[in-house]
Amino acid sequence: EQEFAEPQHWNQALLLEVRQTLDPALMKQAVERLLVHHDALRLRFTGNENGWHQMNADLAADVPFHWYDLSALAEKQQINRIESIAGETQASLDLVSGPLLRLVVFNLGADKSSRLLLVIHHLVVDGVSWRILLDDLERIYNALRRGESPSLPAKTTSYLQWSEKLQAEALSGVFAGELEYWSNVIEQPV
Repeated sequence: EQEFAEPQHWNQALLLEVRQTLDPALMKQAVERLLVHHDALRLRFTGNENGWHQMNADLAADVPFHWYDLSALAEKQQINRIESIAGETQASLDLVSGPLLRLVVFNLGADKSSRLLLVIHHLVVDGVSWRILLDDLERIYNALRRGESPSLPAKTTSYLQWSEKLQAEALSGVFAGELEYWSNVIEQPV
């Protein structure tokens, strides 16, 4: 409804300091397993004159993970390169074809902490979701590092089931008594 000029660029991002040495092959596997476990990260969106439509895509062959070795650069050059890559990464999300998540690791050298950049479109992540996703990513990576099979909590209600229940609840009339209140709230100037 807001008709953003670049709706694919409406994302949330975290740049984290990572003190342990990360294995790029294991991190790529961890990202892939995170995408398998969290269906919303595979959503795709198309818009036309009738509005926006979403679908859940299969797992793509190309895992949205990149590793950059910046260890040979001076500190100022590392900062500039991280900022440049972060900007490119945030602009690279694609609502139609995906991905809606990208994960980037910056190796800054043996004596420095790495940086982990996570960029996720706001249609599939919010403030509460970050805690869950970061915990699951860490859990998966650490299990793979130990040579174990990662174990995550069981999936809860699927996105399809949740949307069907939400629609049924809305159509049931249970919230009809609140319509006047919320209509008045949204009419107030902010």
